[in-house]
Amino acid sequence: MLHESDITAASLKQEVDKLVQKSMEETWVFGRLPGTPNFRNVMASAIEQARQLGSKQVCTEHLLLALIREKGSTASTALRNLRLSYTAAREQVTKITSSAS
Repeated sequence: MLHESDITAASLKQEVDKLVQKSMEETWVFGRLPGTPNFRNVMASAIEQARQLGSKQVCTEHLLLALIREKGSTASTALRNLRLSYTAAREQVTKITSSAS
């Protein structure tokens, strides 16, 4: 699905690396690793995405949609910087999952 949006693994990795480096420079606190507690939000959102799309399993496409929606996360910022919107991703996931049925 990312390929259809012209996002390669290398470009996504480069964008995430850049954002993580910036985050480390801005938020480093002695004794605590940088980052935000987005994991539970992403997992809950992925479960909801799967439910809305009629899936009984949470798959990578549901995680991708959840990551895009998690405002303030490195993954969301990287994907948006690479011009992947939630709406476009959701349309692609719907198309892929409906053709797989």
